[in-house]
Amino acid sequence: MKKRFSEEQIIGFLGETEAGLPIKDLCVGTVSLKPVTIHGAASLAA
Repeated sequence: MKKRFSEEQIIGFLGETEAGLPIKDLCVGTVSLKPVTIHGAASLAA
């Protein structure tokens, strides 16, 4: 399966959101990236 984003890009996206960049702004700056809701994300942060 062809991947849209490399692991390095995904790690960069996560780092930007952890630094406080709103998801909406990240999506606007990234072509074809649409916001998604991750159910159970609070449990992943632990």
